[in-house]
Amino acid sequence: MYFFIIFSIFAQYLEAQIVVGKNPCEVCYNPINHKLYVSIAEASIIIVDGFNNEITDSIIGLFNNHSLAYNFLNNKLYCAYGSDSIAVIDGATNQIIKRIWSANTGLGRSLYNPINNKIYFANHNSNNVSVIDGER
Repeated sequence: MYFFIIFSIFAQYLEAQIVVGKNPCEVCYNPINHKLYVSIAEASIIIVDGFNNEITDSIIGLFNNHSLAYNFLNNKLYCAYGSDSIAVIDGATNQIIKRIWSANTGLGRSLYNPINNKIYFANHNSNNVSVIDGER
């Protein structure tokens, strides 16, 4: 028993480092097509193939990205950008399909709840949480 625990701890190692650009701040996984989305603070989301760790695409025009949440039921990515906006991105095409304005400022970390199909964004400047219906 002790040997297995010790072996498991030491068996993990840093396998690779993927150079994605300046100031990566959030990473999110898409299990449908094995993509990694990496939010780059300046203006983009880098898309990485999860099989070979190679950059395959990017989504540009989202300045000051800081939070990502992936909805695997609808294959959509949600990205908080700026101080009060959320982009909805189609996971199949990597295209922005909708922009949602939040009346609250300071959109922060996000979370997807697959039980109720809702996406939550913490609003650190407004002392509340924004809720987005994943069905729409």
